[in-house]
Amino acid sequence: MRRSTVSVAVIATAVLIAFRLGSAQARQEKPAQELSVQGLNLVDGQGRVMGSLRLTEKGDPVLEFMNRDGKKVAVMAVDPGGGARFSLNGPRGDRRFSVGVSEDGESSLRIHDGKGQEVYRILATARGAVRQELLDRDGAVRIRSSVTEDGWAEHALYHEKGVAGYETRVSRAGEVLQTFRDRTGKPRLGIGMSAKNEARLDLFDAGGKRRGGMRAEPGGRSELTLADDSGRSRAALSVDGDGAPSIRMWNRDGIETVVLSSLETGFSGLRLTDSQGAASVRLGVDEHGQPALNLAPVLESTPQNKEGK
Repeated sequence: MRRSTVSVAVIATAVLIAFRLGSAQARQEKPAQELSVQGLNLVDGQGRVMGSLRLTEKGDPVLEFMNRDGKKVAVMAVDPGGGARFSLNGPRGDRRFSVGVSEDGESSLRIHDGKGQEVYRILATARGAVRQELLDRDGAVRIRSSVTEDGWAEHALYHEKGVAGYETRVSRAGEVLQTFRDRTGKPRLGIGMSAKNEARLDLFDAGGKRRGGMRAEPGGRSELTLADDSGRSRAALSVDGDGAPSIRMWNRDGIETVVLSSLETGFSGLRLTDSQGAASVRLGVDEHGQPALNLAPVLESTPQNKEGK
């Protein structure tokens, strides 16, 4: 009986020890819920640092990965202003690709050539504007395509030093504008279509002043105009929607002084007006082929061209 009691006590003690050992081992194998460090390095079997997680002097986190030559090939960082960026580098550590968000909410994607020069980028503002740019080896923008905040689609090609040589703009309402510029940025040729479907072509001199143009209205009227050095139209050749041609001329004050027209009714005539538009000479041929000459003061003001159209 005494031996049985001793055996039971020994077994109970062994079970208790095994239980405590198991509980202690379980506590040791349970993963930590939180780890606080100021820096962490990943090293290979030779002790070389292949990756690191650290804080900058200003306390911003940086995650870096290196190749076997110790060059940084991938970097993720938070900027002091609150933005963030991620970049991929070439084997020599030169930046080749990066994405990021600036402190004002502008997101960007950038691609660099083998020398680290930025050659392509896409930018999107927080308010919805989007722009993509292609750059040459000197870092100058040569092609730019964008959509503005108000919905204009734009495309531009550049001369050297950032001067636009060609621009196209298209609005949501259907307006289309094309402008050709010289190397100084002065416009030389403009082509466009209004939201009301009027087609237009404008010619500019070396100083960027409009010197002539053509336009065709939806109703069929077309017109060719020539302008002076102030950009004001001085002469116009037009054909209206009914097919009647006319020639008009204005003085420097914008007063119409010469009109030569041929109407569909058969009447053709020439009208000459003085510089004040106060009197005129009218010479014409009516629909029956009869000539007519009229010398009379003009009772109403003649049409003027003060806006240079």
